[in-house]
Amino acid sequence: MATTAPHNAAEAIRAWPQNCAIAAVTRSGVTSFAAVADARRADLADALAGPPAALRRLVCLPYELGHALEPAAGPPTAPQDPTSRERAATDPRPLVIDLNPSPLPTTTGAAAPQPIDLIQPLRPTTARERYIEAVRTVKGRIAEGDVYQVNLAHTLRARFRGSPRCLFATLLEQAEPRFATYAELPDGSVICGASPELYLAFDASTRTLSTRPMKGTRPLSDDPAELMASEKDRAELNMIVDLMRNDLGRVATPGSVRVARPRDVERHAAGQLQATATVTARLDDDRTLADAIRATFPPGSITGAPKIAAMRLIARLEDRPRGWYCGSMGVIDGDAGDAEFNVAIRTATLTPDADSTWTIDVPVGAGIVADSDPEAEWEETLLKALAFERALSSSPQ
Repeated sequence: MATTAPHNAAEAIRAWPQNCAIAAVTRSGVTSFAAVADARRADLADALAGPPAALRRLVCLPYELGHALEPAAGPPTAPQDPTSRERAATDPRPLVIDLNPSPLPTTTGAAAPQPIDLIQPLRPTTARERYIEAVRTVKGRIAEGDVYQVNLAHTLRARFRGSPRCLFATLLEQAEPRFATYAELPDGSVICGASPELYLAFDASTRTLSTRPMKGTRPLSDDPAELMASEKDRAELNMIVDLMRNDLGRVATPGSVRVARPRDVERHAAGQLQATATVTARLDDDRTLADAIRATFPPGSITGAPKIAAMRLIARLEDRPRGWYCGSMGVIDGDAGDAEFNVAIRTATLTPDADSTWTIDVPVGAGIVADSDPEAEWEETLLKALAFERALSSSPQ
């Protein structure tokens, strides 16, 4: 894979030959991209077995994999229309994308990708009143003691003409995401993500697992001290930290689970302040990366606590499958066996339409707790679409 800083990567992705599918990931501020050699569905063990030495593999885990791993969570959300674009989102199998190690194809004479021409701006597909009523339902279940927290999502949709590559390149330049993902899939759809959140990293040499759940969002213009002092947001993050400690403890060497950073507030160029924590553990010697995924997926920050009860409530209240959103995208290195998976928030699915336009679905969510204000939670979800809203309206001409 070619590796470069985000702005240089944006230029290279815009110049990539149009007849060659591409995948890209950003890890710790460095973006890697390569031609797609092969893409296929696989079971979890095969997907995480890793590519041959010197190769890299992008593995995409749909949220619905969590229902396959946790049958007690019940069936996932069903599509409203089984012939609609949501139908593919019910497939729980991981998608494996092998990346071509060959030198980059020449871009000499390549046609420039078409810039974004926004036809219909991002608009919610769920009525505000319906989402607020769902929040009230969650609060009622919390009051009854069934759950402590539930991450509740809805979807924004837009239509545009132009190249998805231009959209992703603009996201790289504007949002500077820490764990971005872009993949052009065999069915013509595109995954385009600007995630700020780490789900799981694995250092094969030390067998160290790391996770960094996020809970608490404010506009970048707000005072970080207010977010740090918020008892509601602190409690929300603490619940997910406890959940992740428990999940990691199922596969960790006894006594190795640590809360390395209880709470930090980070600034993100996408327009938000985010509160985050860091939890680490040592993967037990008789366990594999697949075992770690089975023990911890879906990430607790996008389900709630207790996880199984929260997933049941999500399936009941949300009106469409999540698909790639709230799943995870990760890269496995063939040489060392290291891996790094994001939480697929700030992650959209782009679908080509018959009239040479694209439909983009941008799901957004918020963590609901006992003292959540339903109207404020709705507004927080809209804030999380800001990076896509900006990129759609300001793609370079």
